[in-house]
Amino acid sequence: INGRYHNCSSYSLFSSSPSHLLVTWNSGWGNVSVYKDGYQVCTANLQQGGVIEKGGEFRIGGSYGFRGEIAYLNVYNTFTNTTEDVRSYRRRSFSDPSAIIPWNAFLLNTHGTVRILPEYDIFKNTFTRLKCHPTGMELTLLRVGFSFLDPKELVLLNDACRPTLVNSTHVIFFANLSDCGTEVINYRLTSVLYHNEVRLRGSPSRVVRQADAINRTRVEGKLRSISFDCWYDMTTVKQPIYAPHITSFHKGGRGGSTKGFKITLYHDSNFSHAFTEQEYPINVEMEKEVFVEVALLRRERSPDIWISRCRATPSADYFDPVCYDLIEYGCPNAADDHIQYYNTSRLGVRRFSFQTFRFNDYPSAVVFLHCQIQFCDPADAYSRCRRGLNIC
Repeated sequence: INGRYHNCSSYSLFSSSPSHLLVTWNSGWGNVSVYKDGYQVCTANLQQGGVIEKGGEFRIGGSYGFRGEIAYLNVYNTFTNTTEDVRSYRRRSFSDPSAIIPWNAFLLNTHGTVRILPEYDIFKNTFTRLKCHPTGMELTLLRVGFSFLDPKELVLLNDACRPTLVNSTHVIFFANLSDCGTEVINYRLTSVLYHNEVRLRGSPSRVVRQADAINRTRVEGKLRSISFDCWYDMTTVKQPIYAPHITSFHKGGRGGSTKGFKITLYHDSNFSHAFTEQEYPINVEMEKEVFVEVALLRRERSPDIWISRCRATPSADYFDPVCYDLIEYGCPNAADDHIQYYNTSRLGVRRFSFQTFRFNDYPSAVVFLHCQIQFCDPADAYSRCRRGLNIC
């Protein structure tokens, strides 16, 4: 203030996620307070009796400049020091007409090396949080930024999927990778991009319209659907597949969570009768056929896949030194005549069978099957998927 400053660098004012900061100064007492997300984190005494003259310069970051992202900055000609007043500023309009320097004016008069992000991107980055879980995506909306929306009217791409949690501060959605309209929109060799959106219930246009807040933000009368995406590496999926008939075991044991694709076992070579989750691990006699399907969780607009590796182990550990490779580098084990591939016209699905066995050192162990896949462009005539077993 007027060339004087106080260093609050010992406080964690800035982080990788957006926070609300409020700085207030009283000329009469010289009191300076800094609040982060409604809580006081720094105090000082600065320029008691000082006066800010007209025609001065309002600078962010002092003589060193500011490096980072700022959104919805408003400057007021007032002092506040009560908890309720401080927190009330978090609920103010994004460009507050009662401010002496509102956000809109700040955007128009900013100088220096500044890049103005699109308003929608600022809004989304400030008031949403995304977590990518193994089985789905969790999107959190901060209600302070979406006060114009009724949570009861919000759904995902599948209208049946509504918020999993609503309280006074947050609205949380969970989009399962295999449900809620979640779709694959992009892929790489070993990873896939899943996508979903928050929108108004019954809206075919995928647009969340802003009904009563046109004057609060520059999103020009409507807010786009709130889209969110997560990349998933196609790491190995494991499934306990069977136990030798002589062994007793607890039914219902399951392998780790699926990440992007799943392994399903079938009773028959037509792949018409799948084992249920409650039946795993399954009881089978030795030298019986096991029919295996590997499939993407979502197949709309999906790439094709090829099974690059499938390994059996007597434990859930893929790197167990006791193992048997059924498929290596996309080809069946050449020393095993009982591995058979089955053709299917469905993209994102591959099928094969093998004959049951037991590990000599662990004759009563449940056998785990670990599979890895790779992606192919369905239009590429020379892809691994199209060439199939011809290169084995």
